[in-house]
Amino acid sequence: MDFISIWQYAEIQVIDINNCYLSPHRKIPATLLPTSSFIFIRRGNAQLLLDEQVFSVHAVQLFHAGPNSWIEWHTGKEPVEYIILTYEAHINSNLPSEIGSPFDVIYRIFPSNPAILHDILGKMLELIKEKKSIAKFQIKSLFYQWVSQVLEQKQISTEQINVSSPIPLVTRAMEYMLEHYAEPISLDSLATAMNCSSGHLSNRFKQVLDRGPIDCLIHLRMKKASRLMAETPMSLRSIATATGYQDVYYFSKAFKKHTGISPSVFRKRINEDITSNQKIYDIVDTEPRCYIENDNRYQYGVEEGESTIMFNKHFAIPASLLLAFGLLLGACSSTNNTFSTSGNTDSSKESTEKQQVNTASASTKTRIISTANGDVEVPSNPERIVTDYYVGHLLALGVKPIGAQGLYLQSPYLEGKTDGIEDIGDNLETIVSLKPDLIFTFNNKNVESYAKIAPTVLITLDSDVREEVRQIGYALGKEDVAAAWEKEFNEQIASARTQAQALIPEGDTVTVFAGGIQKTITVYGEGYTGKSIYNELKLPMQENVLKEINPEQPWMDISNEVLRDYAGEYIFVAVDLKSESYDYASDSIWGTLQAVKENKLFEIDGYRFWFSDPISLQGQVYDIVDMLSERETENQ
Repeated sequence: MDFISIWQYAEIQVIDINNCYLSPHRKIPATLLPTSSFIFIRRGNAQLLLDEQVFSVHAVQLFHAGPNSWIEWHTGKEPVEYIILTYEAHINSNLPSEIGSPFDVIYRIFPSNPAILHDILGKMLELIKEKKSIAKFQIKSLFYQWVSQVLEQKQISTEQINVSSPIPLVTRAMEYMLEHYAEPISLDSLATAMNCSSGHLSNRFKQVLDRGPIDCLIHLRMKKASRLMAETPMSLRSIATATGYQDVYYFSKAFKKHTGISPSVFRKRINEDITSNQKIYDIVDTEPRCYIENDNRYQYGVEEGESTIMFNKHFAIPASLLLAFGLLLGACSSTNNTFSTSGNTDSSKESTEKQQVNTASASTKTRIISTANGDVEVPSNPERIVTDYYVGHLLALGVKPIGAQGLYLQSPYLEGKTDGIEDIGDNLETIVSLKPDLIFTFNNKNVESYAKIAPTVLITLDSDVREEVRQIGYALGKEDVAAAWEKEFNEQIASARTQAQALIPEGDTVTVFAGGIQKTITVYGEGYTGKSIYNELKLPMQENVLKEINPEQPWMDISNEVLRDYAGEYIFVAVDLKSESYDYASDSIWGTLQAVKENKLFEIDGYRFWFSDPISLQGQVYDIVDMLSERETENQ
């Protein structure tokens, strides 16, 4: 009898379900889980200890723990949100005793469709608040749906999601948006639902549709809103809510930006069209206005010499999805203004008004820039800048913000540079009190709330810190300063790289581990702790790490039993140097490694090495060079 059959014969009782939040960079003492538990990680990064097993937590994962398991958390630079579902299960005593129990084991899965699991848990969280007997019955019913999904997704390899073609991922994301467009959706939440990083998802959308996922979501919402205005007498407030906008003013502004006219003007034109039996409101027209042959460049507004590869990919998406999002019409149109018609005086008036706004902006010393969150009007010379993450980037450009999140002020490499900068925490009131004239954020979820305080620029996180600095330099109108910084940064990194590579004999490789002497160890690739070592110093990665690690998720957990298969001739181990240090030579496994025998293992402070602003990266690079140089002298 297999585990699935055992679930069928078990008597189940759901004990509790809770949504939990853990602050960044905290150690949560070990606690006992008295009953079997499912732990669904919604977001964040941490080291999770379940009994004697250590797991690296990044993004969406699902864990199961048996009764009387000990759980301990060590959170990283991002907060951790998770839902814990506890239950009791009793197996029929007539079952053979040699059959194992699925309720007692510890395991982890990477869900192939986390959105379904998340939705079930969401319903259970709502029902658990109710005291009615029917709610308890509904929770039990949902629990069996949950188990069915877990068992099904446990069978699916996570590699199936990371298919070589981007089209299945984009299609799934569009289908998800089509079902949930009325709910709050951010790039991060959409990526979480698709079980990938936000950067990966954005890149795939741009590959296939030449636009980002949020732009597609806006297209969909505007198309749905337009149809509601055309076909119902619903109020604008109701339409805004039905299409995912809680603020009717923000909805109106977004609608005008997308279509070129306000909702009230749109509705007036709709009524006129109905009276005259004309159809000029293309945004609600479900009939394609052009041929669909991929080689007919003129029908798609493709200029001579422009590649049609994007359009070939574009139409690999089901046409029904493209029509639902208004993207098929968008590809066929030769203009971005859906309402543009020849001789349209209203449209000309709108264009004139926009020109007047731009002229007025110039006269009041502001300018409009293109950003990851759309066009933003920013001050030409901002004097009171607030940021959550990019404090080190701003300091690198000689700009000192007045406020930043405290966590990113704590980098040892920024010591003495952050004096006087206010810790904004997660408190909007603190930001308001600072009266900023410009805000930089890395988190798409913060854009809407920050934008109500001051002009807000979303800077997308990049694998190369240089690109992040370029984006900030552009937003500040300091492109020349950013270019000068980049030139100097590259020269200094190149000098350090030459020194470091000269200290590593030809043919030798480097591995970056984390955790010290543990049963399960984390191996890093070019991200996180490995960023300065591999990305900047270009030290040679051990061949098995290079072959097996996924660049989209640059870390993996391994058992200490296979440590030798991933260990290079040089090893860096990230630990908490304030409280941890290990005798590697005395360990039965670590002591057999060449790096340990030849005194080429280095313990580095994991806390110092997870800061990734340009100043911290530069400091880490120098630290590595100094370590290698000193050890070279020591070993002679």
